[in-house]
Amino acid sequence: RASVTRRTFGHSGIAVHTWYACPALIKSIWAMAISQHQFYLDRKQSKVSV
Repeated sequence: RASVTRRTFGHSGIAVHTWYACPALIKSIWAMAISQHQFYLDRKQSKVSV
């Protein structure tokens, strides 16, 4: 069970996401996000080198 709370501070547009989940789930979410970001960086780098 994972619950997400979302708070936005004023008009700054900064949203804070607080996650309550089991550590394994959090770790898998982080791993997925990191791999997606790395894929994006690699793709951007390959566009620059062409």
